[in-house]
Amino acid sequence: MISSRLRLPVIAAALIVLVASAVLVLRQDTEPAPAPERPTDLRLLDIDFATERHWFALRARCEQADCTHQLLDVDNGVVQVRELPEPLRAHRSGPPPRLHVLGGKLAVAGAERRWHSEDRGRTWQEGLMAVDWPMDGLLPDMLLQHSCHGKDPCVPGIDAVLSFTGQQVPLTPEFTPPLTEPFPFPRQLAGRWWVVGKRDGRAAVSTSDGNGRRWQTRELPSTPPGAFRWAEVVVSGDTAYVLITTDHQPFASTLYRGAGEKWEQVWQARPDGQPPEITGLAAAPDGTLLAVSQGGGSWFSADGGHTFHAGQIAEQRVPGDTLRSVRGGMLSTSERGASHSVDGRRWTPLPFG
Repeated sequence: MISSRLRLPVIAAALIVLVASAVLVLRQDTEPAPAPERPTDLRLLDIDFATERHWFALRARCEQADCTHQLLDVDNGVVQVRELPEPLRAHRSGPPPRLHVLGGKLAVAGAERRWHSEDRGRTWQEGLMAVDWPMDGLLPDMLLQHSCHGKDPCVPGIDAVLSFTGQQVPLTPEFTPPLTEPFPFPRQLAGRWWVVGKRDGRAAVSTSDGNGRRWQTRELPSTPPGAFRWAEVVVSGDTAYVLITTDHQPFASTLYRGAGEKWEQVWQARPDGQPPEITGLAAAPDGTLLAVSQGGGSWFSADGGHTFHAGQIAEQRVPGDTLRSVRGGMLSTSERGASHSVDGRRWTPLPFG
């Protein structure tokens, strides 16, 4: 039994516990619950490589409908986040900004304004559109881009992205290959500029190993039906491949193989063929062709593009939905992120979180 002398302290202690519990319950009932954190969505807008292990990317950091654009500078796996010019930081209507690595400089293009940086995105200078092209030809660290100027309808052409300012200007006639519906490969391949288009209505490819004043044009052995929608050039050793995609279904993709001055058609999409269409193409160092099709199907060819087989094992599959050649290898992207490969067999996921 508890003596009367001890009973009073025990009762007091019990009352203290009851009062403390009541205060805690009251506080939990009256204080508002903390607001849940808004989920953050990271999206990769564009990416370009300076070297195999040094690349830049534009990233959108979104919370619901509110997005902020940032620049990522990733060197040997170390990610640094940098600020873009103020007009490009917030999401606006229209296409997202584009990023280019031009020699030792960066260029970021918005819908109507362009900026360039000489210190890896720490500071930016705006480049106004040039009226006259101040260069005397194409330089190795420039870019060529498909363009369409004018309205109703626009006239397809070629623009150059100038390496020293990031400005995009139309090629003047003395540097333009004799092609209609031209689709240039952005950078030099094997020391040459490449442009795919039509000459006198027939599919052709033009190359220039100089500053663009002289172009050699070769007609391809067939002309795919329909208007050209996209073209890709891949060089593997002494062999070149040209992939032409048109708006004509079901023969939307046609692949050509060339060595020297001789070209042959090696593959064309068919309704019952595999793959049904090629939307990205690259070549591994051993000459194997890698391809992706609409919806992210992964394919490879070991016979110069004559036949393609679906990738069955990891070393035969491309991890993303897109595929293109970049400095130091090839790049594949998807909504989940991006991966880089040197040999087309082992892919390294790129950090952008």
